[in-house]
Amino acid sequence: MSELLKPGRDNWYRNEQWSFDIESAFLTKLNRTRGQGHQYLRIQADHLVDYFPLASLRLIDLYFERWSDPFSDGSAYVCRSQAQVVLHQLERAADSLEAAMAWQISNPNHQIGAEKKYCLLVAEHAMKNRYAIAKQLLSQADLADEVFPLGRFELSAASALISADDGELDSAEYSANRAILEADTITSGFPRHSKAGLVTEGAARLVSSLKRLAQREEPE
Repeated sequence: MSELLKPGRDNWYRNEQWSFDIESAFLTKLNRTRGQGHQYLRIQADHLVDYFPLASLRLIDLYFERWSDPFSDGSAYVCRSQAQVVLHQLERAADSLEAAMAWQISNPNHQIGAEKKYCLLVAEHAMKNRYAIAKQLLSQADLADEVFPLGRFELSAASALISADDGELDSAEYSANRAILEADTITSGFPRHSKAGLVTEGAARLVSSLKRLAQREEPE
C-alpha cells in the first residue's frame, strides 16, 4: 500500500490528496515509525487542512489520543483551528486557538503566533462575543516585536476590522494602511529566507476589504 503515498523518503507524511486507501497506507506506515510519529501526524494534518479538513481533524484527534507531544501540542491546536475554520466551525476554531494561546503561556520559548491568528479570526468574522479578549491582545501587542510581515499584517488587519465595526473610522483607516503596507512587502528582510513570513495570495479578499477601509478604492 505504500505506493499510494507521495513518493520520496520525507514525503510519505506530506500527502496533498486523500482517500480511505491513502489514509490506511499512511496509518500503517505511521504505526511502524519510532520516535517522530507525533511530527509526521501533525505535518500530514497540516497538508490536508484546506481541501480535506475532516481528514485533518481526524488526524489531529488521533494525535491528541495517541501521539501527543508537549512541544508540538500548540501547533496541533492551530492546525485544528484552521480545519474548523474551513468547516465554518468558528466558535470551535476560536476555542482551539485559545487552547494554543494557553499552551504558549506554558511554553514561552515556543511562540506560534496563536494570539495573532485569534485576533484576526475574531475580527474577520465579527465575533463580538470575543471582542474583549481580542482587544486586550491587540493592546498588548507591539508591531516592532514582529519579525515577519505576516505577523504585522495579522495584527494590523484585526485592529482595522474591529475598529471599523466599533465605528472608530480614523483608527480603522490607519490600521488598514499599515496592514496593506505589510501585504505589499515582497521580502522578509532575511537574505537566506527572503520569502518567509510574507502575506500570501490567500489574503486577497481581506486585503480588498482593507483597501476600502483605507479609502484606496471605492466599494463595489
